[in-house]
Amino acid sequence: MDDYINRMNFLSMEYDAAVQILGDKWHIPSGVQAQELIDFCSWEWVENYNNSGINGRLGTSKINGTHIFLPAAGYAHNTEKFMVGDNGGYWTSSPNLIASNRAWSIAFDSGVINVFNHGIRYFGYSIRPITK
Repeated sequence: MDDYINRMNFLSMEYDAAVQILGDKWHIPSGVQAQELIDFCSWEWVENYNNSGINGRLGTSKINGTHIFLPAAGYAHNTEKFMVGDNGGYWTSSPNLIASNRAWSIAFDSGVINVFNHGIRYFGYSIRPITK
């Protein structure tokens, strides 16, 4: 097992960008937590969110009505950015245990939002840290 993954199949704290930037009360959500977010929210595509010029997905909790907005930040490869405003990719802390160059991620565009296990690690997706 790689040392960047702990026994629970999450990123180890020293490899979790949220922990390193925001402190140990924060972390990148697991694939399971990302799936719960998708399942327990109603999702809609929003253009020009709050007159910001930013497109993305707005999730409304089916439980308490709170909202989360995921900007369609696209992704980066090398120094280029792709699909900004059209789709979004957000890393989870869960690796794909079969293909070591892939990990679980949230991916979306105007038609769909889902959690996939085939995000290619060298793509620059966004992260959306959560608190413990």
